[in-house]
Amino acid sequence: MTHNVLFGLLLATGLLISTSVSAEWYEAVGQAEIRRGDKDNAQQRAIQDAVKHALLFSGATVNSIQEVSDGVLTNNAMKIMSSGSVQSIELINETHTANSVMVTIRLDITSEQNQCTTSDFKKSIAITQFNLSDQAQAKIGGLYYLGKDFAKKLTQNIERDSFKLVARPWYQKKLNLDAFRSEYFSADDALIEQISARSDSQFVLFGTLTDVSMGDKVSSDLTFWRDDVYDRYFAVEYIIFDAFTKELIDRNQITLSADWTFNLKESINTNSSKFWHSTYGQAIERVASQLQINIEEQLACQQLEGKILKVIDNQVVVNLGKENGVEPGQTFIVAHRTNGKGPSSKTLPAYTVTQYKIRIEQSHQHSAIGSSIDDMLLGNVQEDDVILLAPINEFD
Repeated sequence: MTHNVLFGLLLATGLLISTSVSAEWYEAVGQAEIRRGDKDNAQQRAIQDAVKHALLFSGATVNSIQEVSDGVLTNNAMKIMSSGSVQSIELINETHTANSVMVTIRLDITSEQNQCTTSDFKKSIAITQFNLSDQAQAKIGGLYYLGKDFAKKLTQNIERDSFKLVARPWYQKKLNLDAFRSEYFSADDALIEQISARSDSQFVLFGTLTDVSMGDKVSSDLTFWRDDVYDRYFAVEYIIFDAFTKELIDRNQITLSADWTFNLKESINTNSSKFWHSTYGQAIERVASQLQINIEEQLACQQLEGKILKVIDNQVVVNLGKENGVEPGQTFIVAHRTNGKGPSSKTLPAYTVTQYKIRIEQSHQHSAIGSSIDDMLLGNVQEDDVILLAPINEFD
């Protein structure tokens, strides 16, 4: 089936042109700014932008580019670990303006058949404010609120594009992340628990902008009313925790550099269109898009976990709903929270799985109502107990 995607949004579905049951054709549009007159590089970035939007819509991410029409894109141009692959990319249209390149591509995306059972559910994640590791680096441009505004941009991208995540904004308050940055890394369990409870999230994302320093001058314009252009770096380190188990899911970093086109003495509002439409702002938005894809990949096969909010006889109200992909007829297992001992006698959260199983009867946007299988009274089930997605064949 052909799907037409424009900047991450579905426009229309067309006729069936692929005979493979696991392969679908997608059309997508991507755009990139022309920097320093390099149209070839802009074309490559526009194609990657289109690929990203198609992947976000299709629900697959990419292992490798296996084939490219007319040599437009090389095999190594994009490598994103995935549960699917792009079999081919065809460039069907390309337009140039004075400052940008826009392309339309057609992709053949094949999904693997061994996807995990939880990949169809949207996992909730709290997006916290990114700290600046070196405030002095933010002096040029006055980028002191960039960590907050980067978290806001990431949240907006997830809300607009993601079919796998539910973003919970938690970026208004600056957090103390010293424990996470220490040489002998240790998680702040209390902080993770607090954010999870208040934001109603299963996962929590923390991050630090480790480098926003200035690089070398890349151009010098002799026209007096134009400013010199400098290279500027942007590096982000992030960590993801399962808030229920306190397990570290991922710790990674993304780095790049881009042209800083503003006057060195000018203070820039990092929440403004002027900033995000600049070369540096657009580069940071690409980092946000890549971070979104990374998070989706890491959480796709994580266990879907929810909390019981209320127990009434043989029914429960849970904090998972339509926004997570929970629908009537799905089944969950009830588990009690317990604590075990880990290395150095550290207390580790754990689950004790019970014999209680529930089937979803009603699903609302942010919650659902489930009844026990066989109408068994839920005598030992309490508020804050956990529900886990049951194996797919358990109740067949």
